[in-house]
Amino acid sequence: MLYRNWRAFVFCSKDNDVCIMMDFNIKNIGRLEVGGDLSEQLQVLCRALEKCLVEWCGFIEKCRAEFYYLNYYTAEQIVYLCSELGGFATGKLLCEQVMTMLSFIKPDCTAKDIRSVMPQPMALHEISVDEETVDFELEAGESDSESEEVDVDLIEFDLPNTSSLKYSSERFYVQTPTQSHCEEHDDELAECQDVEPAEYQYTEPGQFRQVVSAVPVCEEIHDANVLKMASQMESASLSEKMTQLWDKFMGNMTAFLTDHLDVSAFGKLLSCLAGMNATTVKRQLPPSLHHGRPNLIVCAQPEIFRVALCVYMQSQGQPLPTYDEVLLCSEETTYEEVEVFLRRALSSGSHEQKIYTLIHADCLSYETSVQFGELFEELMPHCNPTYQLIVICDAKRQHCYIPSYLSHYKVPAGLNVKTESIQQYLKNHFAVPAGRISAAQVFRDRLSVRIVSSKRPGVGKSLYIDQLHGKLLQHCPRDYNALRRIRLIEPAIDENRIVQMLHCTSKMYDLRHPMIFHIDAAPVRKRLEEFLFKLLILGFLKNSKGRIWKRSTAHLYIVEHLDANEFLYKPQTQQVNVGLLGILPTIHCRSPREVRQLELKRRNGPHLNNLDPLMDEEEFVSEAIQRPYQYLRRFTGRADIDHFAYREQSVEGNPAECLTLFLQYCGLRDPSWAELRNFSWFLNLQLKNCERSMFCNPSFVGDTLIGFKN
Repeated sequence: MLYRNWRAFVFCSKDNDVCIMMDFNIKNIGRLEVGGDLSEQLQVLCRALEKCLVEWCGFIEKCRAEFYYLNYYTAEQIVYLCSELGGFATGKLLCEQVMTMLSFIKPDCTAKDIRSVMPQPMALHEISVDEETVDFELEAGESDSESEEVDVDLIEFDLPNTSSLKYSSERFYVQTPTQSHCEEHDDELAECQDVEPAEYQYTEPGQFRQVVSAVPVCEEIHDANVLKMASQMESASLSEKMTQLWDKFMGNMTAFLTDHLDVSAFGKLLSCLAGMNATTVKRQLPPSLHHGRPNLIVCAQPEIFRVALCVYMQSQGQPLPTYDEVLLCSEETTYEEVEVFLRRALSSGSHEQKIYTLIHADCLSYETSVQFGELFEELMPHCNPTYQLIVICDAKRQHCYIPSYLSHYKVPAGLNVKTESIQQYLKNHFAVPAGRISAAQVFRDRLSVRIVSSKRPGVGKSLYIDQLHGKLLQHCPRDYNALRRIRLIEPAIDENRIVQMLHCTSKMYDLRHPMIFHIDAAPVRKRLEEFLFKLLILGFLKNSKGRIWKRSTAHLYIVEHLDANEFLYKPQTQQVNVGLLGILPTIHCRSPREVRQLELKRRNGPHLNNLDPLMDEEEFVSEAIQRPYQYLRRFTGRADIDHFAYREQSVEGNPAECLTLFLQYCGLRDPSWAELRNFSWFLNLQLKNCERSMFCNPSFVGDTLIGFKN
């Protein structure tokens, strides 16, 4: 936290008296200027910074051991939340991102919940500081009544003048928000949820710009020990100055940071929030797995997500796993992510009985894997004796570090669950209760998640989603578009970009209303199932900076998928079908030839899946379809079409017969819907011109041009 806004300027010219100038950008710490040999001072500075980093990591580790719920967040997220919650204590509004991050501790967390558990000493800190400073100012004034700054060895500490001290207590009572004022801000939160937090403002894609708060908790921060420290640093070396400053910061962070919660106070706040939960998660492991020890499951790569879901299916009444219970690993997964997951899984402190699953642990880098093993050994002596930990790895990568390290904990999966049972389990959890307003109402089963898949492009996936959007607007008329499209054009998933695009949506739309998110993943060929598992099953996405997007039941998520393996790589077809895509609720868009077969089956009996789109009814009764169809129908039956003309809004036949004739005359063996539509529209235009031409009018030409229409 001390170095969050730290800047250093290095002067390479030997003519300068100053070789390094540092600015902490903190209220009561001025610039630090260092002279001497540049190369030596840089080495001293680097060693001092390394020492500070080691001590900070040790401090965070100690806090994580003391406060269990700090393990839900990385250090970057902790600093961000401490800053936002500190501002909230002074009357600022909380942004939606804070509420999202805290919702993993307490679902449906509100501003009133946070205010009710806000540490009380924070509100009293400003009063005690001002009272202590009065005595300090009197003593300092006796020695140097005209000085308002103490400048010792180019380190500046801003001290108050007597006029500011005179009204310090009055200023506190004016600026401190009253209870009614806080309640007004709590009520305004729902209207300002889409405000971008000051800490996270975009300057470039995927990057955040640090913004220093302009409204401190108290206008001046004073400490009677500052003068003593400054006098001690007059003759100190750079290393000693950095050490003394760091020790002072670690001893009293609130004296240096404005609008910030202390890390310990934040840990207590999280514990209080967790204690407000009315319900707790209690999961049971399958009989073949064990409590109080890791369970290493090795299986084929396409079956990994199926196995993970089977584990959680043992507790049907519990919610789907989410942010804290499952970690999907990759080569980019950091040690800190693995550390906080392992601490959640093994540490005591939670009143819930969760199952923690590490998926693709074999994909971790070697360095991270070694650190995982060291941390596991460190936590084991003090772990929760009934912890439930599962590690799932690819059978082809058993030689990697973690599968080898945990090889003596290997267990047979023993989870032979039918695909239909897994599908029903997911449908039960994806279904939105009838009393809630949701975009899922466009479906009779009210599922908030769908995959719209096809074996080839151009068979109506986007058209089907547009029709769902129109249906939603009929139920929920709105003044703006309720459809948000996110097109993925790269063959590999970029979660940072997707999270950025999703958060941009919050600026343009009111996310509290029903909305359809259409994610076009047709070009994606790598890590698609990992992405779908995070977004649809776990219900969240996180970028590299720790920013989180959480799936809401008010929204309908439709993922457009092109199953290219069905016709490009036939040997992989069976593996694809047993993966995650084979068990998610899926709507299949088919080619005209396949739809014709389904239309014939529907005439003979009930359709197997009523959600799979057939020939669109509006398209079938349109002029562009009916005119060519009526002419072809008579032409095939060898009827006289010289005296026939299409009547507007007339409808004949059925979709199955229509498709049969179009497929017979379009000239393509297996056309797409786009190709069939082009054939129908062109023929309709020619027939319309033919009806208008005098040369095709029997009353004008008589029997001179008989058969011209044929």
